[in-house]
Amino acid sequence: MWSNRPLFLWQYSGNNKKVDLIVREFESKQDVWKKSVNLTDKKVFYSAEKSLEPGKIYQWRLSISSSWVLFKIMSADERQNVQEKLQALEKKSKNTQEFSEEIALKKAEFFFNYEIKNQDENKNFNAWSDALSVLYKVENPSVDFVENRGKFVDSLCSLASR
Repeated sequence: MWSNRPLFLWQYSGNNKKVDLIVREFESKQDVWKKSVNLTDKKVFYSAEKSLEPGKIYQWRLSISSSWVLFKIMSADERQNVQEKLQALEKKSKNTQEFSEEIALKKAEFFFNYEIKNQDENKNFNAWSDALSVLYKVENPSVDFVENRGKFVDSLCSLASR
């Protein structure tokens, strides 16, 4: 993923409960961040003082799960390349005086279409996690935006669980 301060999302439909979200380095198995979360919130942004490091592989999980989810932060060079493209997209959008929701949608579309090469598996992945992060960072979103974002996340989760 591009973001070194990612968004973590999970599905949950039971009663609210406090659990820990844990992020650790893959190789050393050392925890780098632990955050108490409400399960019904279904999301949290990484908020440790130190950003995650480019090129490193990490894992995360909720303390009620035994399964770890693997993720990697892009290399510094690739992150810089993406940053330049996002800045150009934002500059172009600002020139047309678009709302932050429209800019977020364009950035999300960029990430959904951006292919990340995985040398280990010889295939490409899309940066859907970064796309969702952009959608959740919109300040003061409209009711329609929130509703459509929720439907979109639900549809993505349904596809992922198949």
